[in-house]
Amino acid sequence: MLSDNIKALRKSRGFTQEEVAVRLHVVRQTVSKWEKNLSVPDAEMLQRLAELFEVSVNQLLGAPPAQEESISDVAEQLARINEQLAVKNRRARRIWRVVAGVLIAFVVLNVLFILLAVVLGYVRTSTGSESMALGEPPALAVSFGEQQVTAALGTYSWEYQSGGSALGVQSDAAPLYETDIPVLSVTEENVTISMLFEMTPDTVSVQCWDDSFWGTDWDNVSDLLVVQTVATDGETIQARAGYVYQVTAAWNDAEGYSGTVNYSFCLELAG
Repeated sequence: MLSDNIKALRKSRGFTQEEVAVRLHVVRQTVSKWEKNLSVPDAEMLQRLAELFEVSVNQLLGAPPAQEESISDVAEQLARINEQLAVKNRRARRIWRVVAGVLIAFVVLNVLFILLAVVLGYVRTSTGSESMALGEPPALAVSFGEQQVTAALGTYSWEYQSGGSALGVQSDAAPLYETDIPVLSVTEENVTISMLFEMTPDTVSVQCWDDSFWGTDWDNVSDLLVVQTVATDGETIQARAGYVYQVTAAWNDAEGYSGTVNYSFCLELAG
């Protein structure tokens, strides 16, 4: 299979997905999709892949040696792969309608929650209390071994109260799929990720889903995309490479601060 050949040749040459992406001027997720058989490279990109791996196009496609010089067979095989992928994408689009509905509902509910918090904050601060400027909510650092990254800040609502009045309100409604998500490279498929909050939250919950759709057109969402709840004790996450993670933390009157904040990051298996 073409996807297996790309992955095997990449590893045999000692390349990571990121290195292949840089050499071909594509994003890493594109290489990941090829290796997961979610898409196939076009004819020009197929030739560039063959040159990078120092094999013929026929070898890349997995043709037997006797067919090594049969260009017509190569074209026929590539057309067949594209046809199979087209069928899979049509099925994925139907599933996407359901997934899109769930994600849109999630975003709308978060926006309504933030608008409500802003309105209530305005009512409280307009009663005569002096207002104050708030910065962003506490940062979240996630680490594996000696590697550490700062999780991306997504949708949040954050305020400071004193004497029953909100002296400052800060909020943002950044959709998760528009967030520039940092990548944490891990050496194993299943790992324990440590979390370090700037301010210890009262509650923490974690969700994840396969990263194969990330950075692509939403019409190409995989039928394997399933949002999952992840085990966490508030300080660690039992995580898996190849997934996007969203951490939701909540504070309730922590030294006068309260709010709900979403963070995100992605795990990638080092090549």
